[in-house]
Amino acid sequence: MTTPARRPARTLGALLAAAALALGGVLVAPLAAQAATLTVTSSADSGAGSLRDVIAASNPGDTIVFDPSVTSVALQTGIDLDWGVTIDGGDTVTITRTNTNNFQQFAFGPELPGQDLTIKNITIEGITNSEGSALYAGYGLNNNQPNDITLSKVVIRNETKNYGAAFNVFQGIGDILIEDSLFENNTADNGDGGALNFDSVHGDITITNSVFRGNAATAGNGGALAIPYLDIPDSLIITGTMFDSNEADGDGGAIDIGQTDGTVLIDSSTFTGDIVGDESAGVALAIGEISGGSVEIVNSTLDELETGSPVIFLSNEGGTFRLAYSTVVGDFPLYFLSAFGSHTVVSSIINGLGNPAISVEFPDDPVVVSYSILSSGPTGFIADNGGTQFSVTDPKLGPLQDNGGPTFTRLPLAGSPAIDKGLPGGTPPEFDQRGTGFPRVIGARVDVGAVETSYPLAATGQTLNLWIPIVGGVLLLGGAAAIIINVLRRRRLS
Repeated sequence: MTTPARRPARTLGALLAAAALALGGVLVAPLAAQAATLTVTSSADSGAGSLRDVIAASNPGDTIVFDPSVTSVALQTGIDLDWGVTIDGGDTVTITRTNTNNFQQFAFGPELPGQDLTIKNITIEGITNSEGSALYAGYGLNNNQPNDITLSKVVIRNETKNYGAAFNVFQGIGDILIEDSLFENNTADNGDGGALNFDSVHGDITITNSVFRGNAATAGNGGALAIPYLDIPDSLIITGTMFDSNEADGDGGAIDIGQTDGTVLIDSSTFTGDIVGDESAGVALAIGEISGGSVEIVNSTLDELETGSPVIFLSNEGGTFRLAYSTVVGDFPLYFLSAFGSHTVVSSIINGLGNPAISVEFPDDPVVVSYSILSSGPTGFIADNGGTQFSVTDPKLGPLQDNGGPTFTRLPLAGSPAIDKGLPGGTPPEFDQRGTGFPRVIGARVDVGAVETSYPLAATGQTLNLWIPIVGGVLLLGGAAAIIINVLRRRRLS
């Protein structure tokens, strides 16, 4: 990685660190510096006041902002980020390319530990016939200390790369936080992770209040997100996030995890319209092996209508799987290649549209089901722990639509067997999938599935495929004339 020229370090700490390296090879973190705010004043690719020039002149911990006159920067080559900074686009700046040359717009590889990168309030776009991820991070070999990465209110679209077209991490050490962001129409054309690929990341990955739409891994796994291996004690936590119309040629139309010994939690999220290849599985989620650790899906809706493929595909080889307070609809909703370990289903709707709700190819330990609704009858590998309704082919759910909250949901209709039939007692979540303001328990006891039925349907009454979300909270109905301003409530698109 080429290191751009920069002004001398301002701190004694940096000098001490350099001296320590020269004398003994012992890495000493620099003392805290007084961070500065630097302003980009030019839209040019390079030269005085350009983004490239300002980054080269920065020091670790600085914040880079943009003059109001700068609303776009078209890069001719990529920019190396060899130390941690904050880049704040102020919700007005777009970073793109001037040509079809293949390069990463930003490449992060810090020279010292404790140098965190934050990119926020900015749009990064690729162009046709140009290959190179928006952000590449490869920093685990540089040091053995964490360097965290945060993407906040970031839009990344139309990028193409062999792996992780929007954000590709290889050999990373540190936590990754993605919040209030949109990943749209990104393509991995020769590998995994249409939008995100996290390979050998040692740290916690958190994704919240975001949207993944129209991303594709055309020759690999994980249309939106791919993680080859999640190690202990690392975690993947996804909350309040929408996966819509992502596609993988391999496994995991939305998400593919090759193997996990860590913790996976999917909470208050929706999957719909995702696609896998003819010989693949896991339209929404594929986990090749739960070798240890745990996988939990709670308060979520997986409404995947692609025929012939499991919605959730996993092989449990000794870990823990739990599906709770969720709604899963699809051809084969829950498919275990092997079931060795702990598998529980609590207060969930699983509708197989004529096929088995739960399938197990190699059963060892039973799937324990409590106070749920299954479209098929009991089998030898299902242990009913009480309260489960079997062979319910029509749970009477409304269409997938905006019923409040950051994601689309399916409300139980009048007369639904889900109403007040969930797990009595216990400790359900405080709120249903829609979040704050939508209590999880209304009435005699919790409803089965992802949402309670006590609230009216949205006034629009429109289904998901008629809505086209636009950054900033503006929605176009049917791609046509009706425009509804919804900035405050639909914060996932801000």
